[in-house]
Amino acid sequence: MRNLKSKGLFIFLCVILLLALPGDVFGQALSVSLLTITPAAAIQLEGRDFATLVLRDPWDMSEFTDISQYLNQSGQVNLLDNISVANSIFSAHVTALKQATFHVLFPGYKNGLLVGKVGHIYPIDAVTYKCIYIAAKVDSGPPQYGAPDQMVVYWFANEELNNGTWGLTVPGIWMYPEAGAGTPTPRWKLYNLRLDQAEVPAGYTRWENAPNGLWQGLRIDATLQETNFQIDWVRLTDCNAVTFPITWSGSGNVSVSVIPTKGPDRDILMIASTQDKPINLDVQGLEPGTYTYYVKQGSATLASSIFTVKKMPIAKFEKPSFTSGTDYATQNGNSWDMTNAADVVSTQCMQSNMANGVLQMDTVSVESQPDGCNGGGQSDPGVFLSEFEPADTTQYRFLTFKMYTEGPWQNVPNAMIVRWVWYIQATTGLPDDRCILVSGAVPYDVGWQTYTVDLHDPIDGAAVQTSELYCPPGRHWLDTGPVLEMRLDPNENIMGQTMHQKLDWVLLTKMDEVVHGSTFPIQVSLNMPWSELEYYELYYTDNLQAPKQHLVQLENIYPPPPLQGNLLFLPLLMNAYSGGDLLVNTQTFNWNTSNVQPGEYYLCIDIGFADPELEHIHYCSEAPMIVR
Repeated sequence: MRNLKSKGLFIFLCVILLLALPGDVFGQALSVSLLTITPAAAIQLEGRDFATLVLRDPWDMSEFTDISQYLNQSGQVNLLDNISVANSIFSAHVTALKQATFHVLFPGYKNGLLVGKVGHIYPIDAVTYKCIYIAAKVDSGPPQYGAPDQMVVYWFANEELNNGTWGLTVPGIWMYPEAGAGTPTPRWKLYNLRLDQAEVPAGYTRWENAPNGLWQGLRIDATLQETNFQIDWVRLTDCNAVTFPITWSGSGNVSVSVIPTKGPDRDILMIASTQDKPINLDVQGLEPGTYTYYVKQGSATLASSIFTVKKMPIAKFEKPSFTSGTDYATQNGNSWDMTNAADVVSTQCMQSNMANGVLQMDTVSVESQPDGCNGGGQSDPGVFLSEFEPADTTQYRFLTFKMYTEGPWQNVPNAMIVRWVWYIQATTGLPDDRCILVSGAVPYDVGWQTYTVDLHDPIDGAAVQTSELYCPPGRHWLDTGPVLEMRLDPNENIMGQTMHQKLDWVLLTKMDEVVHGSTFPIQVSLNMPWSELEYYELYYTDNLQAPKQHLVQLENIYPPPPLQGNLLFLPLLMNAYSGGDLLVNTQTFNWNTSNVQPGEYYLCIDIGFADPELEHIHYCSEAPMIVR
């Protein structure tokens, strides 16, 4: 472990905090070590959760996207109604079909490009993550078909869903078995199941037998009845207990429940009955936050106190990233940020206007479109972006757009796909003739969403349609430059109603790059102040399976730069964006590339903890960068 030593930092911590001990520094500013002394029983670091550590977005029901993908089978079947995600609660009513289905991880759409936070890109390591926890309240009625109500968990190998390799728990998680044949009294509970020990029907694939050890989809059916349910969070952990002891006086069986500070109306039962003294409460299934626990015997409280589950650090690389490299439109003097009319040459097959920094778009369904706007049975709207010098497709790689779509849920089969269209010189020899190439379908969700397409990917950059008569050989972005015009088609509406959308911005960026021997500014944002980290270290690698391949050598700066928060590091054109997410706790590290071999690399950060028994965690950049 390499640490930093700063006399000023030491004095500050001693005088102001009196609780932290300084680290030592040896050489360069490569890592930081800060130890905070806190009551061990009062604070516990959260358990290792898949969504937190892999998606970097816990399934905490703080946003619709935690459960929105493929909801109601992408709008094709009415399984749930009265759907709401508010106050960190996902709630819905199950229709007469009695299939309370939602996906916390969806593999991706079979006939679309696999982009966004889908299981194809972020699969579950079935060996590591195998304990599921669901904080829920289900208004179950009396047993039906001779059994109490239950939750059922499903897993899928890929976007084929149940046409491919998959499994499920049968029976699932019993909801209120204590009610027997009677009607249960619904209450909040923390339900849990160890998936590699669950009962699986014959002919289905067990959790631990995942193909290549990976599952790309995780679905939960919250109930088997026609009723209402609420979900506070879902966690998929590594099954390693995170415990602290609870002492209590008395004898006999007691229950343990917790009430989160964020939701004082949620008395969540964790242990139905125990006689243990002390009670070693396992909190790996709790989301981060402050709770009050209650040890009860009947209605009498025998012990109660407050404790905190501390959130896991989540790091995100802002540079290098999909949007931090040189942007094509910005480089040419006018970014596609929808702040002035020059950003768009024209639109087709839609009503549009630019206002408040977004392009407002309304597209009628195909049956109401005029002649010439029926693209093979679908609406054919398009946004022609402002034109500049021809784009070099070998350099410009990442297409990123931010768009809003109005609607109750995703409807990919009937409308919600984007296509990227590019125009090159036709083979006719006439200067005004164009060959037109059309990308595969990019599925998207309702609400504000940001998606990136890697146009250098063999599949994502391939054209699925061309105007064959005028096109030279080659059907991939990489092979078809220089590009003369570009168009974004925001939907293919066949829903029978008008679609309302807003386009906020479009980026077409290169990879970040640095000349060998020069300094590259690595920018990393954190979900907490940097001063709360006990240790971190930066690495670069050409193999994401080996994230600690090479140690990053930072510039010799002494004393080290102060840890900063509330800073904004975004591409220049994003300064004018509306609806953008402000980054907080962003730190810049100056990488000295003198000893780095030219090549393409990912940047990674390794984060450690004061407790040596806790395994380090690491995060890597989503986009690579180039050292030339």
